[in-house]
Amino acid sequence: MDDISEIRQRKIEQLQAQAHQQREEMQQIAALEEAVKQYFTSDALIQAVKALVLLSKLLRAGKVQKVDSETLKSVLRQLQPREITITRK
Repeated sequence: MDDISEIRQRKIEQLQAQAHQQREEMQQIAALEEAVKQYFTSDALIQAVKALVLLSKLLRAGKVQKVDSETLKSVLRQLQPREITITRK
């Protein structure tokens, strides 16, 4: 029974650490938004946050080790809306 309670305790600690990390990230994002809000339009700010979120996901998933210029360009391209034109004949 001690093993089960230890596993449960470790899982609780892990979940608490994740929640704490998420709170810290949200605070950092809010601080960054506040710092650049006066210089960015609302659309530009939304796109910047989306780019950061996507980069964060890629880093956590291990798909990217370092963010270089090409990686950043690729992320920005993914965020750009694509135009679709349909022509009828």
